[in-house]
Amino acid sequence: MAACIAASKQSGFSSLELVATLPGEPLYLASGFVVLERFDLDLPGGIRVPVSRMRMAI
Repeated sequence: MAACIAASKQSGFSSLELVATLPGEPLYLASGFVVLERFDLDLPGGIRVPVSRMRMAI
C-alpha cells in the first residue's frame, strides 16, 4: 500500500478511490480510507455483491 500511495503522490494524485468488497473493507479502513457509500454490485446471473466505495486523501 505504501508503494502505491508514494507512486500516486509522485504522479500528482491528491486522493485514491476504490470499490471494496465487505471482507476487504477492514484492510482499507486500516490503511486510511473512509467509506463514502455502500451499494450492491449487480453481476450476471442475478448475483448481487455488497460493496463499499472508499476514498483516501494523500
